[in-house]
Amino acid sequence: MDRGSSIVVPHSRPPRVHDEGAALLGALRVEPVILGPRRPESKRQVERTIGDLKTSFLPLRDFSEPRAGNEEGAGLTRPLP
Repeated sequence: MDRGSSIVVPHSRPPRVHDEGAALLGALRVEPVILGPRRPESKRQVERTIGDLKTSFLPLRDFSEPRAGNEEGAGLTRPLP
């Protein structure tokens, strides 16, 4: 995720997500990966991945609840090292 101050606590070392965002990510069982500062190539990759999800993955699915989406998406992802 980008280091925007609406998501990441400004000047926190190490960078951390605001409590409300952390609670939401925890409820969705998603671990945040905060991009390094001044890394435009990382942000470009994230934006491209989100665009691919919006145009290729999500239009073909109808999720009745978040768990169904998580289960289907889990087969398309791999854990980070």
